[in-house]
Order: sequence, then structure tokens, then C-alpha cells
Amino acid sequence: MKYLLNSLAALSLVAVAAPAVAQSAVAERAVAQNPAPRMARAQAPQSEADYVARRTQDLRAADANSDGQVTPEERRAQRQKMRAERTEARFTRLDSNADGQISREEFAAGNSRMGRMAHARGEGMHPRGEGHMRARTNMRQNMRQNMGTRHAMAEQTISIANAEQKARESFVRLDANRDGQVTAEERRAARQATHQARRAERNARQPSPSAPDSE
Repeated sequence: MKYLLNSLAALSLVAVAAPAVAQSAVAERAVAQNPAPRMARAQAPQSEADYVARRTQDLRAADANSDGQVTPEERRAQRQKMRAERTEARFTRLDSNADGQISREEFAAGNSRMGRMAHARGEGMHPRGEGHMRARTNMRQNMRQNMGTRHAMAEQTISIANAEQKARESFVRLDANRDGQVTAEERRAARQATHQARRAERNARQPSPSAPDSE
């Protein structure tokens, strides 16, 4: 009798927990398949506190021992964790019926959805002419030039307090109208100004074409 009662209790717990687990899976899948709330948050104005928190949230998450310093080992562990989370999120987006498997149809539907999202963002809509190829070449050159610097920085311990200070300084530069809020338009304008400055710097480094010899 005691064994029977324990078995019935266990079955009752499973019956109660199963809908909750299913609802959680459905909720996670709905969030993963609908990026609109995340995009809305990205477009919303940010206060200085919000901006600094967003810019340093990965560092705070990586600070495993909460000492205010993030070591290269802690950053590597955090990157591995984030990589696993992205993989899980992508699987959740593709697994539309939450059966733990991805069928051919689900895979094709997921790729189609990603294509529509890219089209909505304007990606892939511009002809890949000479200007596009030149921009890609310049980008690869910049990546090669910065690779050594990034590798050296990756082996340094980062102070979260210093990162927060740099984020505050960045906020001041972005807040063009000094209203204490950084809008999506201000961030866009800053990115365009940075791109233009880099383009001008690249053009200045390129040798000018030699003039043709006069006869």
C-alpha cells in the first residue's frame, strides 16, 4: 500500500509539472521566434545608467568571483557559455513543435524566416558592385591590422570600473543634444560619422594615382 501511495504521488507530481514544463518551452520558443521585443528595446532611448549597464553587462556576467576584475580565463569561459546559449536558442527557434528534433521542414522554414528578417533589415538588397567589393577589401585589411591588438587585449585583465568609465565617456559623445538620453538616431549618426572618418583615413593612406607622362 505504501508503495502504491508513493507511486500515485509521483504520478501526480509529473502530471502537475508536465504542463508547466510544456508552457515554459512554448514561451521560450515564442520569445526566440519573435525578435520584435528585443528590436524595440534596442531602438528605445537609453539613459546613461541603462547605456553603461548594457555596455558592461557581459563583463559583469563573466566576473565569476565578483572581484571587479575579469581575467582572460573568465572571458573565455563566458564566451563558451554564450556560444552554447546561442546554439540552444537557435535550436529552439527551429524546433517549432518542441519535440526535441529538427525536421527537414522545420529547418527550411527557419532559414526562410531568417531570410525574411534579413530582407526587412535591408540586407542583401544592394547590388554587389565595385564599391561593395572595395568596402569588403578594406574591412578585411582593417581586421588583419587590428587582429594583433585584439589578441593582446584578450590576454589582459579588465577592470569593470574602468569599462564603466569608458562607457560613460562614450555616452557623453553620443548624446548630441545633451538631454541625458541617447536615441537610436544619435547612435546611427555616430556610427556614420565613424565610418566616414575611417573611410577618409583609408583614402589618405592610399597612394594617389601617378599623373601620365607628358609628351
